[in-house]
Amino acid sequence: MKISEKMFIYGTLLIYFLLPFERVPTFELFGFTIKLSYLAFLAFALIFLRLLFKNWQRFPFDLSDYGLMALWLAGGLSVVFSPDKQRSIIVLLMWAFVFLFYLIFSRILKDPRIRQRVERVILISSVLVALFGIYQFIGDSLNLPISLTFLRLQYTKVVLGFPRIQSVALEPLYFSNFLLIPLFIAVKRYLLNKSLFNKYLPVMVLFLIDIILGISRGAYLALIVGFLLVFVLLFIKGLKEKTYWQQGFLVFASIFFSALFSLSLVFIFNGSSAFRNFSGHASVDDTKTGSSVPGRIEAYKLAWKLFKEKPFFGNGVASFGILTAGTPEEIERFGYGIVNNEYLEILAETGVLGLFSVLFFLGFFFYEGFRSYKRGDSKKKITLILSLSGLAALAVQYNFFSTLYIIYIWAFLALVRGEIYDQAD
Repeated sequence: MKISEKMFIYGTLLIYFLLPFERVPTFELFGFTIKLSYLAFLAFALIFLRLLFKNWQRFPFDLSDYGLMALWLAGGLSVVFSPDKQRSIIVLLMWAFVFLFYLIFSRILKDPRIRQRVERVILISSVLVALFGIYQFIGDSLNLPISLTFLRLQYTKVVLGFPRIQSVALEPLYFSNFLLIPLFIAVKRYLLNKSLFNKYLPVMVLFLIDIILGISRGAYLALIVGFLLVFVLLFIKGLKEKTYWQQGFLVFASIFFSALFSLSLVFIFNGSSAFRNFSGHASVDDTKTGSSVPGRIEAYKLAWKLFKEKPFFGNGVASFGILTAGTPEEIERFGYGIVNNEYLEILAETGVLGLFSVLFFLGFFFYEGFRSYKRGDSKKKITLILSLSGLAALAVQYNFFSTLYIIYIWAFLALVRGEIYDQAD
């Protein structure tokens, strides 16, 4: 292997290792958070332009790729109606950045050797940030200063009586969302190992504990949907090997153990009052009295109203936060608002053209995955079941937050797309 090709692989591994580092370390530029993974990808693309072009030429565009291009064009058309064209253009360029990331790495990761190494790197990086999350929880519970825990003030125990871990992510919601990716990779590797007790079982438990302690109900729902889909698909597949069903039982058992362990941590380090608060916030019984759910419902109503005003082309990419902005002081303190539902946000900002393009992309992505599944052997089928179930979990959680240019989501899409390419041969 040539030195340039080795560096090409190492560059890919470095970018995937950096994916979870959303907040620590980062810096702000023009109101946007610039992450290490962004800079690494830009350097990677410039240094390995020739190798990228070589990989690009090997694969034609699929129907799902055209859906992605249609979404970007719909966003471009919507800029005409934007109240802040400069901000819309900047966000549109961010869309182009992550779309290009996906298109490039989906082709690189067609190579199963690179893909396996990338998965290992994701798991290593994720274990490190998950362990840091546990440190955050225990450290804040023991009154360590935020200069040592790196928790944002609103997620410390002074607010709810217990800390909400965010690790190196911007918010607990994003951290929990990210952990769905390594979680499903760990479950896939656990099942393929065919050993009841292997190294991936404690890794799964660690990720589950962090997700639970993050108190993101959207992540909880995504987790439930993803795991149910896994076991339904495995049942339909008619796996007859006894080991798979024993492992499946242990996967379910690990969820209950993680929940009990998380509740125990809350009780031991923060007391019975925090335990009750944790149970209340983990449920959805604050629809009328809490601040989170009513705020989201109000944002949904505003998004729907904006869509009805310009249903075809939308109000412009990134326009929701501008059109619903408060005072300059509120914007300075809290930033621009989001819908907290990606599908509604796309509908309000890019109209039916944008939403149709997203559904076209997702629909054909899953169709292409199903087509590859039909051609694969038992191992490949399990791989696709777990990967597509993880992707479905992310799609479910997108009903509860909304930022399209989150790079780790497109990195995971590229990883799954690489599996589909490989298994379509």
